[in-house]
Amino acid sequence: MRQDSGGHAEICPPYPPSLADGELRRASNGRPSARRLIWFWLAMMVGLGVMFLLDAPVLALVRPLHESRFSDLVNHTIRQLGTGQVQAVVLLALVVVGLAAKARHPKRSAAALRLRAAGGWGILSLAISAAAATIVKVLIHRPRPWFVPPELTSWKAHMLLAIQEGKLRAFPSGESTTTFAVAWTLAWRYPRLRWPLLGVAVMIAAARVVVGAHHPSDVWAGAMLGIAVAEWVKGLARRRAEQGVTPPS
Repeated sequence: MRQDSGGHAEICPPYPPSLADGELRRASNGRPSARRLIWFWLAMMVGLGVMFLLDAPVLALVRPLHESRFSDLVNHTIRQLGTGQVQAVVLLALVVVGLAAKARHPKRSAAALRLRAAGGWGILSLAISAAAATIVKVLIHRPRPWFVPPELTSWKAHMLLAIQEGKLRAFPSGESTTTFAVAWTLAWRYPRLRWPLLGVAVMIAAARVVVGAHHPSDVWAGAMLGIAVAEWVKGLARRRAEQGVTPPS
């Protein structure tokens, strides 16, 4: 709290005005128009419909790879990048490095804040997208490509079985969901890395199909859900920046 020249009380922002302004600019960076958003999500919905049509032919095409060395290589390399554990460690590392950089180099506090914010918002996107994917998986309880579900009499029975059995939790792909949520969030914080980040996300999603763990429509739906979560997080960050609140860390 401080007083202006007229003696009125002012609330000081939790970090210097220059950093607050930078956070606000980054929070507003790339804010799309309503029309662009509508067209984007319409295109994604059409793409999901196309993926449903391509599920069977694509799975038939990659089926010979399921037991191959190539599939094992993909499963032990690219796929690992999509696990929540690896993503959480990377994001926590960004936060820690950002905090350490601010302590050791106070003059570079803007860059440190940006790094810390990227990790903090990324962790939030990761947590929310993982929870959302799990809920949708259980509600839809779609079997994985190689699994024949038992004959059950009701939707509730299938849902209860899906809670216990991962073979009935194919849609959407959880790893695609969290990967696209994290990649979209980091790409917003670091626009120059947008295409490399999204390229990695696409590779991770494709790897889930190659190893036979998901249908193409599963990973497409996961990408949609992850992007939706990241956009919500961006909106939250924008509102906090406008209020002068520090990013999560």
